[in-house]
Amino acid sequence: MARRQQLTEHLLRRAGFGAAPDQVEQYAGLSYTAAVDSLVDFAEVADDVDSHAGQAGYVGITARGTFAPTSNVTDARQRWLFRMVHTERPLQEKMALFWHNHFATAYTKIAGALGADVATRLLMAKPSEDAAAVTGQIELFRKFALGNFRDLLIAVAQDPAMLVWLDGRTNVKAKPQENFARELMELFTMGVGNYQEADVYAGARVFTGWNLAFVGDRTSPSGHYAFSYVSGQHETSDKTFSFPIYTNGGSTIPARAAANGMQDGLDMINAVARHPATGPRLARKLYAYFINEVDPPDEDLIADLARTYYASNFEMKPVVRTLLLSPQFTRQDNFYKRYAWPAEFVIRSILCQRCADADEQHGPAAPRAARRRRLGSRHELVFERRHARAHELRRAARDEPEIRAARRRPERRAIAGIASLVDARPPLDTLAARGGVQRPAGLPARGRQLDGIGFAALDEGVGPRAPDRRVG
Repeated sequence: MARRQQLTEHLLRRAGFGAAPDQVEQYAGLSYTAAVDSLVDFAEVADDVDSHAGQAGYVGITARGTFAPTSNVTDARQRWLFRMVHTERPLQEKMALFWHNHFATAYTKIAGALGADVATRLLMAKPSEDAAAVTGQIELFRKFALGNFRDLLIAVAQDPAMLVWLDGRTNVKAKPQENFARELMELFTMGVGNYQEADVYAGARVFTGWNLAFVGDRTSPSGHYAFSYVSGQHETSDKTFSFPIYTNGGSTIPARAAANGMQDGLDMINAVARHPATGPRLARKLYAYFINEVDPPDEDLIADLARTYYASNFEMKPVVRTLLLSPQFTRQDNFYKRYAWPAEFVIRSILCQRCADADEQHGPAAPRAARRRRLGSRHELVFERRHARAHELRRAARDEPEIRAARRRPERRAIAGIASLVDARPPLDTLAARGGVQRPAGLPARGRQLDGIGFAALDEGVGPRAPDRRVG
């Protein structure tokens, strides 16, 4: 395979979900820089992928009754998978998936608190389709895919789904709730080792009054949950941190009147976005996501990405552009050096097998695949990856399969199984048998399971034949 085509396929795997041969040919006709620009500058491309759902020539969708992706979670999963398969903005969806993992939020907890329909709306609503122009969390991630990270942090802090997930709706001055402040520092920005426990307590007080309210008539489609700053529930005293909050080095947020107390949270978010550990930490996560999660990261590139992050005032677009244009990204020894997430593998399999018309051969492919890709919780989304690492991935499996490898009989059978798997997730043994592989020794026969095809053919790196089969 010519170097140019290899590089194009690598770019489309990493900055998207792979591509059919005709798409590879289209991008290969551009210079590499122009190809990167066309992916990064996706705002210039029409965002009309949803309008094709249900049309001939596209992956099929099914629904029990009216297709309702903003109120039915199964339909929501189908729509997101449909977007990933057919989008003309692949990097937007790839970054939405990145942020979905970074800010992982559990559908199950929200559904338990507010009901299934409300939970789906808070996660997946499109403002152009919603009676109250609600922006669901996934739409938020699409909006800020390559946007300003500080602004994304503010939006996430005020996101109704996050306010339920991390209990911000119960954060009041009489009993400050620590969950969001802790996750903001530990997972979303600077990371472990860069804050102290006292900072968590101070941060909890900062966000008191950042609550959730129901707006409008509960019997009307326009009634909805929204962020509400409740000044009477804000703790007004000063809050001191172990790291600088202001550019002058000051580490204390001053006491403020309750009416002005929302500024406390904005000051803290500015501080953690600007913290010297946040840029490198984001750079490392992006490096692992786009380049290589097997070997130690290239520290020169990490430093370059962090500099770009700070110099651009926290804009992600120049950071990702710098990464995709870097020699480290295009180096051939960094090809096939990350583990495809199950969602990525399923979508890439559909693309490389030209399964857009799979209905004709196997029945509707998308609904089955969509049900394998669960929308939502950290435990649901990340669990399958952790489980795979412990048992399959260490067997030298490497990243995305090449198209020719994916056409080999065991993998082809597993990919076709996307269309034929029953709605309920079968046990691992059943999935393994359909995929032509064996369940790893020591893995429980029952209990929590990997999502569908995510086990049966994950990166071709499972089962005793793995050493004989080249993997992406």
